[in-house]
Amino acid sequence: MSRYPSKILLFGEYAIIHRSMALAIPYSGFFAEWKTSLKKQSTTDFADYLDDLEEKDILFDKQLYQMDQSQGLSLISNIPQGYGVGSSGALTAAFFERYIIRNKEFSVTELQAVFAKMESYFHGSSSGFDPLISYLNAGVILDSEKRPKVIDHTQRKKYVFYLLNSRKRRETSPLVKIYLENYKNISFKNNIDRLSLLNKKAINAYIDDQCDLLDIFKEISHLQREVFDDMILPEMSDRFKNLDLKLCGAGGGGYYLGITDRADIPNLISQHDVILLH
Repeated sequence: MSRYPSKILLFGEYAIIHRSMALAIPYSGFFAEWKTSLKKQSTTDFADYLDDLEEKDILFDKQLYQMDQSQGLSLISNIPQGYGVGSSGALTAAFFERYIIRNKEFSVTELQAVFAKMESYFHGSSSGFDPLISYLNAGVILDSEKRPKVIDHTQRKKYVFYLLNSRKRRETSPLVKIYLENYKNISFKNNIDRLSLLNKKAINAYIDDQCDLLDIFKEISHLQREVFDDMILPEMSDRFKNLDLKLCGAGGGGYYLGITDRADIPNLISQHDVILLH
């Protein structure tokens, strides 16, 4: 059976709410897959939600789900929850592929819309971005109109992204509430507009493999230290500054995102416990 990878949001956190471009890629080191196992993840409530979901052109195969459950088939995942790497997105993608009966072939845009309805079970609302990355196992850019474009994320680039573990779980909802409250301030809003412009520059630099991506990333890091102080753990503050990190999703705990020149990788891994993305 298929594996459903985690997702890493490279650019777009928070500003995506206000029509900023965003870029995410899959990371296969964390994944979910269907297995017969005594270790079960309870998915009954999610299955009931999907069974009640009234969405055009799809139907939840409850009979197959119940048969799988009786035979011990379960979704086993090593994706850490509360770390900003798309654990619910992978689960949603896995359920879609195995249990959703489709009356048509969906475009990428239509897939995202269906995933948004499905994943809303976990967060109250969803863009459908995370499950789309996991299902397609490909990089995806969202433009300012939130239209998805699939890209080849496997090509070797000048720079390597990496994850630094804060070793602390986080809850996304309280952080989003803080952000939305801060957004009422005109100065904060102007900084988010700046962040949106930097996101666009960074994504274009990533696509074209430009040398200035590193400098743009550092600009984003400096701006986030200024405006997202509430989303950076105090114990991560020094490393955030010294390594020019940025948030990976909502921030708080979980992972933080960095970038490095390939020549600097040996020095980086000798000093820090990091996960290299590609």
